[in-house]
Amino acid sequence: MSAPNQLFQSMLSSEIKGDLLVLFHKNPGLIDSAIQADVQDMVNVRILGTKQIGGREIIFLDRSGDKAAQETIMQYLKNLKGRQGRSQ
Repeated sequence: MSAPNQLFQSMLSSEIKGDLLVLFHKNPGLIDSAIQADVQDMVNVRILGTKQIGGREIIFLDRSGDKAAQETIMQYLKNLKGRQGRSQ
């Protein structure tokens, strides 16, 4: 396989690669460690999870943690709205 063909196939192998490429093109000052830190933040609050498969760390959406986070945020926003209504 030629180098250009290999590059082309590599870029098409995952939709995420395309999304990341667009992200970096739109944000040329973005540093990779920022993405890693954001992912780690979501792992820490259990929105994302990690597991080892075949010697690689896999990142996945933790559906129960994501649902709990969404409920917590919705309750927080409702409480904020309620406080704003009382102070007016």
